Amino acid sequence: MHRLLILSRRAREYHDLIAAANLPDLDVTSTADPADAAPRAADFDLAFGEPSLLRHIVQAMTGLRWAQATWAGVEPLLDPSLRRDYILTNARGVFGGLMSEYVFTYILAHERRLLEKYRAQLDNKWDPTPPGTLRGKVMGLLGVGTIGAALAKTAKHFGMRVKGYTRQSEDCRDVDAYFHADELAAFAADLD
Repeated sequence: MHRLLILSRRAREYHDLIAAANLPDLDVTSTADPADAAPRAADFDLAFGEPSLLRHIVQAMTGLRWAQATWAGVEPLLDPSLRRDYILTNARGVFGGLMSEYVFTYILAHERRLLEKYRAQLDNKWDPTPPGTLRGKVMGLLGVGTIGAALAKTAKHFGMRVKGYTRQSEDCRDVDAYFHADELAAFAADLD
């Protein structure tokens, strides 16, 4: 029998999804508060949740063998003071499209002056200020993982130039120029 702790602000939704799968030999506990799970922390061999919440209980989860983060970033669990004798996986490859939509919604709203134009409409006024365009602008990505790669692809659709600052990888063909280590100033020099 495996014991799974779901630790997330969306714990109830995740619990319902796992219950619907009707997995055998799985005892599931779900909560949004690490303190609720603390009395049984040592009993869980599996964890699923937000790294910022899991970090508060991972030390007490002495039976933990695998933690699955609901985020792409797992930095809160990489603190050197925390134990790392378990498998840690993340939700890679699922957020790129959604984050690209989110980011470009705001970029377009800013560049096209949507809020200013809308306010003028509400006041029954004509705003003659010309909107901007993304074409020819330079976007900088601090990190070019799956989310950054999706942003780069969308930026290319709008005719933008893309610069990427990474530790080492240069796998995304939609990035025009890569920068590493001490090249941060050069990376940021001409960003829009």
